[in-house]
Amino acid sequence: MHRLAWILLLVSACTADTGDEGFSIIHNLAPGANCALTPGGAFLSRGTIDVKSPNPYLLTPEFTSRITAGEGSEAQRTIALRGARIEVTNATSPDQTIANNKFTSLFAASLSPLGMTTASLDVLTPEIIAQLGVTPTKRVQVVAKVTPFGALGGSGDEIDGVPFDIRSPSVMAAS
Repeated sequence: MHRLAWILLLVSACTADTGDEGFSIIHNLAPGANCALTPGGAFLSRGTIDVKSPNPYLLTPEFTSRITAGEGSEAQRTIALRGARIEVTNATSPDQTIANNKFTSLFAASLSPLGMTTASLDVLTPEIIAQLGVTPTKRVQVVAKVTPFGALGGSGDEIDGVPFDIRSPSVMAAS
């Protein structure tokens, strides 16, 4: 009986600083006053951008960490978010080939163990938007697969987040 107690104590002591090494995007936050982003705030279930916009469609994700840390090791278990790999497809015409539909969107943020944070990144570039064939009578919906990445503890050991599909951006022509 005492051996079992010692084994359980040793196993729990050795695993106190473990997590599933994951983080994810919860949803696309709605920017508040002065474009402020606040974890736990209101979110957007869909968005639109005009085909003539010179600016990209911005995603303002809320990130959450599932990584745990023992007392005193929070800095080693904090993720330095560095960007996201983006892949865009036309949901309205899935067979359409889009040039340069895979790219990296860089940003910086810090995500503490079991914490939440926000960021802003490009998911639809003006070059991609121009290829979608939008007209005053044709609105196009896209899917953007967003795979965030960063470095655990800032050490350079890359960690990927769970891929998140943005299925609601619509590109339209202003009337």
